[in-house]
Amino acid sequence: MLDHVFLTVADTGRAVAFYARVLPVLGIDRRLDYDGSQGPPGHPDLKGFGADGRVFFWLRQGQPAP
Repeated sequence: MLDHVFLTVADTGRAVAFYARVLPVLGIDRRLDYDGSQGPPGHPDLKGFGADGRVFFWLRQGQPAP
């Protein structure tokens, strides 16, 4: 089970396009665009994917660190 997995990606648009194509194989689809300005100060914008009414796989824009 996955719960709140966050990936930092350099190109959000490209990452969303990739995961929107591959995650449905696992029964996961795009669910939510979260506006970070609605959260605590400094909260990033997030692109969320999930299944069964839960969003648990999140992408955020930034400098990826391996």
